[in-house]
Amino acid sequence: MSVTLSFERSLYPEDVLAEELEKRRLTDIVTLELMPFLRLPETELLEGLKELADAFRGNFTTLVVVGMGGSSLGTKTLNSALRHRADRKLLFLDNIDPPFVAKLLKEIQWSETAFAFISKSGRTLETVTLLNLIVEQAKKTLPRWREHAVLIGSPGGAFRKLAQELEIPFLSIPEDVEGRFSAFTSVGLFPCAFAGYSVDGILEGVESVLKAPADALKLGLWKHLEQLKGKRVSVLMVYSSLLKDFTDWYIQLWAESLGKRGYGQTPVGFVGTPLQHSVFQLFMEGPEDK
Repeated sequence: MSVTLSFERSLYPEDVLAEELEKRRLTDIVTLELMPFLRLPETELLEGLKELADAFRGNFTTLVVVGMGGSSLGTKTLNSALRHRADRKLLFLDNIDPPFVAKLLKEIQWSETAFAFISKSGRTLETVTLLNLIVEQAKKTLPRWREHAVLIGSPGGAFRKLAQELEIPFLSIPEDVEGRFSAFTSVGLFPCAFAGYSVDGILEGVESVLKAPADALKLGLWKHLEQLKGKRVSVLMVYSSLLKDFTDWYIQLWAESLGKRGYGQTPVGFVGTPLQHSVFQLFMEGPEDK
């Protein structure tokens, strides 16, 4: 499947964007130095990740991903889109809302469930709180609870030290990759491998975009130019329910990356067709700021 971009109805046709792209030399920014998240996992890391995922698949039917923001949103997006291919279940604890947490921990089969605790720093308050809660309950429920856990974080972060102390498997996130851009590191690839998705296939898709980044650069340039014309709200509307989590991931990436020093558009995400019968009227005849 491929994606085609069209700028026919925008204020900036594609030929104008292509000219601006060349004039601004935007392709020069696509480097590992400026965008370290472009780095694909090293072969050694990838093979170790797959081996650990296979071991967990042999022992468990469910993996609970415990992480906030960039530690879960990208993975949720991949899982939602690929769920029809899964042969294991992924669940997500990405909120410390007590009823939500209590319900999930009550419903799981502890003997068949593993947990991936994800935090680049290893000090994310919500993740650490959930880790302590789950470990406390696991100790009462599972005689070999350590075998049900994996910690994912920075090699120099607190989770690495904790994993060594508890003798729990550890997977690393590259130091120079920000959390919100870590979906195609161990953060997202380990849960995907556990669920039974083709990690190699996912990375092939990623690599195809990296080899031809012009469309992505045009899209970013277009949004920037539109903002300069007063378009302060960036709307993403998808027409597949399988992409609902993608809108949440987009909101986080757009807002957290650009919301600095008084700059940035407010991102919002919707799923059509249901939202066409609620907010679409505002988009069509409301303020022309979207």
